[in-house]
Amino acid sequence: MKRTKVSWAICSLQYHCYNHIGTTIHYVYMSKLINNKGILNLCLVLLCIGLGIALYIPLFIYRYPNFDTIYEFFYIGKQPPDWVLFISFIGRYRPLWVLFATQLNTLFSYNIHLYFIFFGVLFGLTLCTMFYVHITDNKTISWETYLVLPLLLINSTTIATYWRLGAYESLFTLLLMIGILCYRLKRYYLFIISIVLLALLKEISIFVFLVSGFVLLFEKKIKLVLLTFGLCIIYYLILIKCITSIALFNPSAYELQYVFSGSAFISNVRGLMDRTPILFVLLAFNIILVGIHIFRHQNQAKFLVVYLFLLSASLLAPYLFLIRQETCYLFPSLVCSILCFTFGLQTLPIQKKFLKISICACVFIYFLFTQPIQFVKEMQMMKRSYYENELLISFTQQNPQYEYRFQDVNMNRVSDWINDRNHAYDHRLPTATITINPFLDKPNILWSLTLD
Repeated sequence: MKRTKVSWAICSLQYHCYNHIGTTIHYVYMSKLINNKGILNLCLVLLCIGLGIALYIPLFIYRYPNFDTIYEFFYIGKQPPDWVLFISFIGRYRPLWVLFATQLNTLFSYNIHLYFIFFGVLFGLTLCTMFYVHITDNKTISWETYLVLPLLLINSTTIATYWRLGAYESLFTLLLMIGILCYRLKRYYLFIISIVLLALLKEISIFVFLVSGFVLLFEKKIKLVLLTFGLCIIYYLILIKCITSIALFNPSAYELQYVFSGSAFISNVRGLMDRTPILFVLLAFNIILVGIHIFRHQNQAKFLVVYLFLLSASLLAPYLFLIRQETCYLFPSLVCSILCFTFGLQTLPIQKKFLKISICACVFIYFLFTQPIQFVKEMQMMKRSYYENELLISFTQQNPQYEYRFQDVNMNRVSDWINDRNHAYDHRLPTATITINPFLDKPNILWSLTLD
């Protein structure tokens, strides 16, 4: 009962942080009390970072990470492998993520609260970049821009991505937003550099290469098109090499579990719609916005809206055929859909005001009836995982005389990380085999322990 009251108090604190910081962003920009451009930009960055850190307020009561964080992030360790530039030891070509994880692990030394603050800053910078895509030449923020805040902050996909610290999508989305901002500012070479960084982070970047190349082709940037498609071919050859290696050593790897059939497609679509239905609603309305913008003469706005829509669709498409699905996989597509929706509304002609309000009303009516409930459920599930994992890790810390081994083969990394923190491997110790049951009603009875 006491923990429940504390949780409600923390959630209330998080809500008030969202409310006051969002109001402050509006006041700073609309009051025009600050005329200095540098100070104005600094205020926006700091306020967005405040929103990002506020996302983690409910987690600061925990001392240890959940298992997803351990076997996806902490297990990478503090020293990158020698061959990280070719293929990472996680079995995929993600050298930038391995280097990123090793540097953070070295810097923070597995202090979970420091990771919360850092990823909160990462989320805040992503949010800030989305704001800058909207800001017009006279440095004002339209009301459509503020739609980003509820659509992104009160979203179960955001919680599933950022509360799971090992999700690649957090850094991937920030680099993607920086690339989109560079495209918006016509800094095309910086735009291509950001795509190259994405390619070193996650394999789905192949679709970013393709979409970016076609959009640049429509803009008649021939040299940039040749450069983009040339880099795309090189990256494709690297991916073929990685996929071949995975197929030889681990044919059952989930990266290879794609099923191209009608029944699998329908099943996957239903599953994804259950996880984040607002994404599909946004995609549907974005089709209308893209259709309107195609027939306009404002080329930059038109190309950006089309580019955002193609990105959101292409980043979603591979997961319509993948057997194993995680909610965090959808986050880059969701962010591009939100940005396409809000920027598309902002750049509609003045005479389309009734259409703009109608589209906005339809989306937010659906949003209010679905997202808050899913948001709370996702928060409860993630908080439960942190609480249960903390009980287990606390037990291992209090009993370091055993070498722990989990029965689930996918949890071997967790076992190794716990053993490494408890003792050195220079002598043989008794083995404790732990069976985890996350479906029990009482989280304080979540595992059984047997000694060899």
